[in-house]
Amino acid sequence: MIEGQSIICISQDWEGDPTSKKHIMRILSARNRVLWVNSIGMRRPTAAASDLRRLVAKLRRIVSGVRLVEPNIYVMDPPVLPLPGIRVAEQVNRIVLAARLRQLCRRLQMQRPIIWTFLPNVNWLLGRLHERMVIYHCVDEYSQFSGVPKDVIIRMERELIQRADIVFTSAEKLCAERREINPRTYFIPHGVDVAHFSRALDPDTA
Repeated sequence: MIEGQSIICISQDWEGDPTSKKHIMRILSARNRVLWVNSIGMRRPTAAASDLRRLVAKLRRIVSGVRLVEPNIYVMDPPVLPLPGIRVAEQVNRIVLAARLRQLCRRLQMQRPIIWTFLPNVNWLLGRLHERMVIYHCVDEYSQFSGVPKDVIIRMERELIQRADIVFTSAEKLCAERREINPRTYFIPHGVDVAHFSRALDPDTA
């Protein structure tokens, strides 16, 4: 078990649906400090009303700054341009987000953090946070998502896999494909919170 470490977790928005990603970080936060970085964005925004609403909400959270959501878990929204594959945008993101994360690490006393990313499009961030380790936890085939620049995501993910110290996957097929790129790839199936779901058998459970 990891203990006494600082973890920068890059994932979906904390405000979204509960997932295994949250569950893992909640377990780790019992003995480690976690800085959860909300989605960097794999899709380029459109003029759709839903995208505009999401953009406004994200801008508000960026302005509000980092927030403590649970013991030892801090959440921040990354000040990035959601334009994957656009070289200038990637360069700006690399400079701005790395500087913001280094500032937060100093403020939260998170030295030499572990980068634990569930997203494939953060290869440009590696090596800029004095990280002690990079873990890529792959839970989906992101290049197949609708609306994402497929070739860009494939390139970014491949670079991330090559540079990661450890790669975890939630499916055997994902594991086999990524192990061809990085031999330090391991299949970790999803688990079940037995204590939580066993409460359904309690007669007092409504």
